[in-house]
Amino acid sequence: MTEIDKRKITMLLNQIAPDSQLQAIDALNLGFSNRSFRIKATRPDNSQANYVVKQYSSHDTVFGQAAATRAECEHKILAFLRNGGIPCPEPIFFDPLGAILGSPVLVTQHIPGEQILAHPANPLWAEQAPTVAALLARIHILPCPAALIASLPDATIQATWFLENDTVPDYMQAYPDGESVWHLLRQERPKLTPADPGLVHGDYWSGNILWEHGQVTGILDWENVAFGDPSFDVGNCRMEMIIDGMDDAADMFLKTYEADTGKPVVNLGLCELAGARVRRLAEPQDGSQVAVHLAGRRNVHRRARRACWRQVDCHRPARRHPDPHPGGHRHCRRTAPAAARR
Repeated sequence: MTEIDKRKITMLLNQIAPDSQLQAIDALNLGFSNRSFRIKATRPDNSQANYVVKQYSSHDTVFGQAAATRAECEHKILAFLRNGGIPCPEPIFFDPLGAILGSPVLVTQHIPGEQILAHPANPLWAEQAPTVAALLARIHILPCPAALIASLPDATIQATWFLENDTVPDYMQAYPDGESVWHLLRQERPKLTPADPGLVHGDYWSGNILWEHGQVTGILDWENVAFGDPSFDVGNCRMEMIIDGMDDAADMFLKTYEADTGKPVVNLGLCELAGARVRRLAEPQDGSQVAVHLAGRRNVHRRARRACWRQVDCHRPARRHPDPHPGGHRHCRRTAPAAARR
């Protein structure tokens, strides 16, 4: 994306708050593929206003979706979530065609708060595992109207969009275990156990949650929202914890989530493996493509892959070798992360 054009931002501000005076533009580190910045303004009555502008990349696809599609989904879902009591940004302006900045733009009210990033291993994030899990459970059990469901992509297809082509993506081949992870996910995806569907955030991790005084003030980045198997959100968030050695927090997260939803998580092994994949997340300033290894370490892929294998084994009627972790599907699902550490 090009540099911020102050003249165009002024035009945008006039659409949001006519006759206001632009005071400052601050870049925000809120995403890999899009650009976000905060604009500070003074209204005609001399009151101060802060807005967050999200400009969607016009030349990139994220999780297999074009910018206009992601923008439409995010704009549509925010009002629904706020009505359901989920802390998230309040949308105040939407330019789906990019008439002002050249690509789709969503403007929301600024939410106070700071991120508590899980990486590097952060005890503050580990302590908040039950809160994060309870909030995710609230999202997943929200009753969704049929019209909204029909307008959202399928969660499984969205979370595994990198499997749609017949070849392993270059950015996965470039990293340890990337190719074998792709083949295993491609092989096992058709065997997923049907799950009770729900609203799926699509990128639920520490970087998309804001905190203030120990309370969540907002969940951000809803452009990859989908409807379907909620296990992908659970697996993605747990794998972020496991990646940085916070296994106890990951287990507490799962325990709290299942208690609040009143049902076990299915497909957790495969969904964790999908969350530990390698993927292209960013475009550096020189414009070259890069791959960011979400796991960062080869042993994370091994751990997730073993969890997936154990889950798959639980659905098979017979085994050619003794099962070192007997006890059925639920036992395998719970013990996989710990067993993988051995």
